[in-house]
Amino acid sequence: MDMGEIEFVEVSFSYGQNLPVLKWIRLKIKPKQVVALVGRSGSGKSTIAKLLLRNYNLSDGKILVDGKNIQNYKIADYKKRIAVVSQNVEIFNRTVLENILFANPQATRQQALAAAKKAYAHDFIKEFPQGYNTLVGEKGIRLSGGQKQRLSIARALLLDPDIFIFDEATSSLDTESEQYIQKSIFSISKKKTTLIIAHRLSTIKHADLIVVMDHGRIVEQGTYQELLKKKGYFAKMIALQTVAEIRE
Repeated sequence: MDMGEIEFVEVSFSYGQNLPVLKWIRLKIKPKQVVALVGRSGSGKSTIAKLLLRNYNLSDGKILVDGKNIQNYKIADYKKRIAVVSQNVEIFNRTVLENILFANPQATRQQALAAAKKAYAHDFIKEFPQGYNTLVGEKGIRLSGGQKQRLSIARALLLDPDIFIFDEATSSLDTESEQYIQKSIFSISKKKTTLIIAHRLSTIKHADLIVVMDHGRIVEQGTYQELLKKKGYFAKMIALQTVAEIRE
């Protein structure tokens, strides 16, 4: 049986006494499916990831992973099943290898190198003076933003989770770095359930399913081409982003 099925069943959520951030979310993600969540800032897409990670308790509804309510999993076991790559990568003043092994200290050097290759990090690492034994400096000062992200992906791969979450992982990167991250994401996809929370819409063209959110609700679902043909909310987002990029 393939692992990594996710289902949101009538999920609502609000922070404290504020207005609901999510309203009656119904969403089923199949094992090994690549699903992108898109929507303007404040639409609720990052909140979905936080709830899946059990950072907060639901106001209403339930979230199932492989048919089981996530509240019924032991938290330590559950956290091992999900790996997150976000725009804010925590890098330590240790060697490149130690930074990759942080997620799974029991992993071997060979496993770390294999993960780095899948994350498209190996080529830049081997160019360093001491390769994998190079110290990266405080907060990874010797690394670019894209290099930090690729180390983070290698670290996540070492966990060998059932579910990957990429939370705005390319939002602050240049185009070349973004392309490397996209390659990394889609080298993982088809093997693991992958949830991409995207700011740049170019990141999610090849997703199996795009879920469009607005004001805490799902307003559209479909593939990239299907949503463009609908000429609805997603198509307007694409048009606006294209105009913004031309202006830049």
